[in-house]
Amino acid sequence: MHIRYHGQRQHIVESLDRLLYQLHVLSFFMAPSLLSLCIRLFAQLQISRPRTVDPKRTLRFWYLVILLFNIGSVWSHAISGVPEGRTVILDFIGMAVEPSKAQLLFLDFSIIFLSFILTTISFETSYIAAAPAGSTDTLAPSLSHHNAYEPIPASSSHTSHFADTLVLELTLAHFAKHIRNPPPPHDDEPEGSLLPLPATSAALPRALRAMMQARVARTRRQTPGQGQTQTAGQPSTGEPARAQGDGAEARRVPGAMDDPD
Repeated sequence: MHIRYHGQRQHIVESLDRLLYQLHVLSFFMAPSLLSLCIRLFAQLQISRPRTVDPKRTLRFWYLVILLFNIGSVWSHAISGVPEGRTVILDFIGMAVEPSKAQLLFLDFSIIFLSFILTTISFETSYIAAAPAGSTDTLAPSLSHHNAYEPIPASSSHTSHFADTLVLELTLAHFAKHIRNPPPPHDDEPEGSLLPLPATSAALPRALRAMMQARVARTRRQTPGQGQTQTAGQPSTGEPARAQGDGAEARRVPGAMDDPD
């Protein structure tokens, strides 16, 4: 289904994806842990395109994935903070002192919150695009917000167009709905993939191959019987039929000129 503002929503997804990668690296600089960084980067590859990875999973499943892959870093920062002498932030490019537990936890929860938003927008955008025509766009801004932004006439050439700036709307009720009652997954396979495979394909079903082999065997059994029922005065359909007649007619090519002899 064609949805409005699809390109703008994809741009938001890409921007959030790049921002989260930067926050992951910043968290690594503040509290270096190669294992936590690799785990978060692996999770980021999955949650940025959830329905591409597995279209059968619901959004609730991806929320659990985000919590699972971030709970280790949150627990480590809440209990031990930054290990002594392991910070990578230098005084001439950043903080002059080691970050506190509150700063690390604030960064961790910011990553989790933005991951929820990224996964929700990416999931809903792909889900709506795969929905049949006439489905409701759950990310569409409400009409009340559109009515609140009316274009203000101005004498200059820079006229504001606030009515077209809202491309999506996310509320807490939207997250709660996916947690309590996730919608059923759509079948993302296009209609063209449901067509039968060509006869030259090597992936033909076993039943179809058996039918084709039976037809070839039946044709081979009928061919000798037809040759025996022909009478002596009837020419066969093979090479003898083409050999009958004079040599000129046998060598005549359609459209060619007759031999003057």
